[in-house]
Amino acid sequence: MRMKINHYPRLLAVFVLLPMVFQVHAQQAPALVKLADALHMQVSAVIDVPGTVISRHDTRVAAEVEGRLLKVLEVGDRVKTGEVVARQDERDYQLTLDVAQADVAREQSRLAFLNKEVKRLSRLAKSDNVSATQLDQTQSDRDISRQELQAAKARVSRAEHDIERIQIRAPFDGVVTERYKRTGEWAESGDELVRIANETDLEITAHVPAVCVPYIHIDDELMMSSKNSASTASKARVRAIVPVGDLQSGLYEILLIPEQGQWKAGQSLRVTVPVDKPREALVVPRDALVIRRDSISVFKIVDQKAEKVSVKTGIASGQNIEVIGKLKAGDKVVIRGNERLQPGQQINIMNDKASGK
Repeated sequence: MRMKINHYPRLLAVFVLLPMVFQVHAQQAPALVKLADALHMQVSAVIDVPGTVISRHDTRVAAEVEGRLLKVLEVGDRVKTGEVVARQDERDYQLTLDVAQADVAREQSRLAFLNKEVKRLSRLAKSDNVSATQLDQTQSDRDISRQELQAAKARVSRAEHDIERIQIRAPFDGVVTERYKRTGEWAESGDELVRIANETDLEITAHVPAVCVPYIHIDDELMMSSKNSASTASKARVRAIVPVGDLQSGLYEILLIPEQGQWKAGQSLRVTVPVDKPREALVVPRDALVIRRDSISVFKIVDQKAEKVSVKTGIASGQNIEVIGKLKAGDKVVIRGNERLQPGQQINIMNDKASGK
């Protein structure tokens, strides 16, 4: 009689032991990681404050004389320094110029006559053929005529200047961003016609609390980024610190020159400013942190193996963050591949191509 062999226990043992074999193999397989150095650097506590990109050249161009507008540029029109952005009717000013020029011609003729008359009467006075009073009167008339001529010439200059001012010119290169008057409308002296802004010469305005002011200095470089994207982070140099705070908010304005980039006038952003003086600290890249519900740790590499180090975090500085734990400057820490890394696991260092750079 043949005995029936039960293979079920053997199969069960295989299924139980197989995952353990794979687990042991996985633990022994080297992990592919990317490393960075822990290092000492100056850090300080910071806060983000709102900022706005503004044009350093942004002005409302006004009429300098009164008159009907014959031309006003459209919004979006680009202009060069000295180009006409608006023009007024010049007929009244041309008539004023014509009258002033006629006055000059008349006074020149009168002055020429009186000069000759003074010379003639002076010769006659030497032989007592004319009274001294008559000579004095003629000399007085000549002096008055000379002054009238000067006044007439001044009226000519004023009329010519007014004619020049009916053509309102751009004070700098820029683009028309707003228009307040249209062709055919009347403009008084001082009426705003257009707004012109230079879209390439930009700066940042931000308002900071008083506690930040002692730690911000001219030519300091501060980090800034778009409110919509941290990837736009770049540096800006402090150009000016307004020493008088706003009476309502108590904030102080700082002005910064941004690095060349994609910034546009009117854009909102964040400016990172210090609230304390810098100090020396040990930092690692933010990506080195392995954050769990009850702990924060970093993997450092010792003899090509991962060693887990518990840390506390401190001040963040750009892409780095202060850490307090059993680390020292120069330690190699894992910044990629650390999510599933196990203590004691062997590692292989990925090259830049493998890391996606």
